[in-house]
Formats: sequence, structure tokens, C-alpha cells
Amino acid sequence: MAAPATADAATDRLAEAVAKDLSLAASGPELYSRGFCPFTQMVRVAFNAKYGADYTFTRWGPSDPNPDWFSAASPESTVPVLKKPDASFLSSSAEMIKWIDETYPAPFSLYKADGVKDEDIKEWESVARTQLVPSFLKVLMAANPAIQQEFRPKLKAAIAKLDAHLATHDDPYFFAGLDRLTIVDVVVAPILHRLPLIKYFRGADFSTPRVAKYTAALEAHPAFGPIAWPLAQIRKALITTLPKMKPMSAGRLQHQAILRQFDKIISLSEILAGAAATPSAAESIAIAKEVSRRVDTLILFITEHAAFEEEVVYPVFEEMNPGSTKRAHDEHTHEMAILDAFKAEYASAVQAVLAAQEDDDATLAVARAKYGGDTLERFKAWRASMNEHMLGEETHLFPMTAALNEREIGVFRKIYYHCCHVREVLLPFVMEFLTGPERMQYMHNISAAVLKEDPPQWKLCGRILRDSLPKEDWEDLLERLPSLVESF
Repeated sequence: MAAPATADAATDRLAEAVAKDLSLAASGPELYSRGFCPFTQMVRVAFNAKYGADYTFTRWGPSDPNPDWFSAASPESTVPVLKKPDASFLSSSAEMIKWIDETYPAPFSLYKADGVKDEDIKEWESVARTQLVPSFLKVLMAANPAIQQEFRPKLKAAIAKLDAHLATHDDPYFFAGLDRLTIVDVVVAPILHRLPLIKYFRGADFSTPRVAKYTAALEAHPAFGPIAWPLAQIRKALITTLPKMKPMSAGRLQHQAILRQFDKIISLSEILAGAAATPSAAESIAIAKEVSRRVDTLILFITEHAAFEEEVVYPVFEEMNPGSTKRAHDEHTHEMAILDAFKAEYASAVQAVLAAQEDDDATLAVARAKYGGDTLERFKAWRASMNEHMLGEETHLFPMTAALNEREIGVFRKIYYHCCHVREVLLPFVMEFLTGPERMQYMHNISAAVLKEDPPQWKLCGRILRDSLPKEDWEDLLERLPSLVESF
């Protein structure tokens, strides 16, 4: 029987790998990394904060192979990796920074500060490493929106805690209230520098004026500023490398679009009904026309959405788990009955406004009152019912899509073609109130379904959006989805 592997054996393998690579001959410390790793930046900030810490930095390109020694130096295949002058390696950024602080004591220790207890610095380093950093990475990097949602309040709480601490001292604006860095500044600098990426990719802004000022001070510091990668470069890289949600996530995005269209219609309806101020006759008629267009499209959207669920999605779920869609099917039957009744009622109420003459204030007042009474309340109740139905689907049915595996893209492709006959109306309607990241995800799902199988369909979708989206939204989508650019 072979002897079990030991730490000494691992050291021997590493020494053998190093011996094959003449570039690893004894020298000053050498830091290796790839991409835009924030942990690598933490180590570089620590080096730069020290006088006389002469090190070399090698950043491998995306296609560069790992050297022979890498697997032994970094057992988990993570970066950064630090080769010390004695040719031994460290693969933990936290251990690297401790080694740097001990090896290069001048001009100060990163772990001590005048007027600050050592245990306080240690506690805040823990807050940064166990709360701020992981919650930031989960919100930014997780493809699953449930995971993002779980960590958003944790990230917000970590930022709030930092903000409260910064409020306890004046400028200089570094963590300890001193004009120099501590380990806490070293750890948080790369994360706070990237905080705007959360807003760009996830549509959430967690910064505060005080944290923004602190971030600016860190970015201006000579230990960090020169090595802070431009956010535009990081963003461009993440556009292609961030994990995307699976194709059936489009269902949740459609639900969001439905609810936001409901809210827009309710908002317009309240204006029409004079909830805040009585609109003029011309305004009333213009709003009624807009409400009519939106409600007609919403009804078409909900009808098509229910149809592809009944004809494409629910049969797949029933095959996986018989009886799983009965409740949703019964709700569809109920909702369609409500829809049919509402169509007639709403059309009559809107038509009364449209039929009034602009100079007939009395008739308009009666028409607006009719619309703002039962019709508006029934519309709000319909929204609440739809929301309950969609939440039920997301809770009880959507998790089943995880078991579809390779079948998922085929199911979504069927959904796409099922709706093709109303695509030019419904695609802009869905996209109107989605955020930039949501539009990207929705169109990424469609590209996964049709780009390779049916390129003309993908180009047609692009033309529809180019002609319907506001210019700034179209340009934003082109930046976020390179495959759309390549099709034009």
C-alpha cells in the first residue's frame, strides 16, 4: 500500500516544480495573479504601503496556461499566489499581508494604530473579511437572484456599519482617523472601489456620501490609486464573464414586467380620476388613450403568458411531478374569467372618457368619476390577484426548472416560438420597465434559444428593440450584450 500523502511530500513536489522553472530562482517576493482579482489588489496595497518592499507582479492573461508549479503552490487553484524570497509560496491573501507586515515593518504596522486598540482593528478586519467582502461578492457574482437577494441586506448592513464608524472621526479620512492605512483600509479599498459595479449589474446602490468620500480618499492614496484598475475595464470583463441566470429565469422577468405595467396603468388611472388634481379635458382624453393602449397590450400579454404556460411549461412540470400544476391551472381559469369581465367594464369606462367633448366638463367629470370608482378598484384587485398567482408559481413551480438540465433551453425555445406571432408588440412591452441588467438577462435568454439555431430570429429581435427602445436604453443594452452588437 502506498504511503499517504504528507505535507512534506507536497513540499517536495513543489520544490521539484520550482526547480524546473528557472524564473523562480531565489529573488525578491513575486506576486502572481490573473484577471481583476480584488484579493490580489489587497496584497499589492499592502506591499505599496511599505517602504522598501520591492516586489514584482505578474498578471497572466486569460489564455495563459498555469505554470508547472502552480497546482502545488495553490492547491485550490486560486489567485493570488506569492513566492517568497526563499522560494516558498503562500496562496492566502490574508497570510500574504501578514507576511508583508512582518517582513517589512517600516514605516508602520498595518495591524496597529495610535489611539486605536489592537483588538478593535482585529475586530474590524473580521467585519471586512466576513461581512463586507463575501456579501459584496455574492451580490455581484451570484447568478441566482435568490442568492443575490439573500446577501443584499447583509451588504447594506456592512456598509451601514462602516458608515457609522467613519462618522466617529474627521479627516484624514482613513479608517483609524489617521493619515495612513491600516489592514482595514487595505481589505476594503478594492471592494469599495468596485461598489459602483453593484449598481450597474444589479441595479442597487448601497453607497453613502460618507462612504463615497472615504472611497475617494482610498483611490487617491499612492498605495492604491496607481494600481486601481479603471472600473470601465473591470465592467467590460464582467459583462462577458459574470454568470448568467438560466433561460427559464425569463418567466420571473415577465412577471416583473407584468406587475410594473399594472403599476403604470394604475398611476395613469389615478391621474385620470383626479386623485391629486383634476386633469384638463385634453389631458383626460390623452391619458384615457394611453391607458387604453396599455391595458389592451397587458391583456394580450397575460393571455399569451397563460397560454404558453398551459401548452408548453405545465405539461413538462406535470411529467416531472404529476399534479404539481393543478393549483396554477385552476388560478388561470379563474383569472381568465376575471379578465373577460374586466375587459368589458374597463372598455366602457374608458370609452365614456374618450366619447366626451373637450369642452363638455360635466360629461368628462362623470366619466372620470366612473373610471376612478369601481373600475380602478377592480383593476387594483386584479393586480393583487395576479401577484398572488405569480408568487405561487415562483415559489412552487419555478424551482422545478433546476431539474430540467439540458432540456431547459429546449423548453424555453418552444416558449419563444409560441409567442412569435405577437413578438413585435410584446417584446417592447416586456422590456419597457425592466432595468438595464434585467433587459440584458432577458435578451441573453432569447439569444441562448435562437442565436445559433435561427440567426434571422435573433436579428429580428434586435431590430424590434432598436426601433422601440429609447436611444440610451438601446445603447446600454448593446454594451451589456456583445452578441447583440455582433448581429448588426
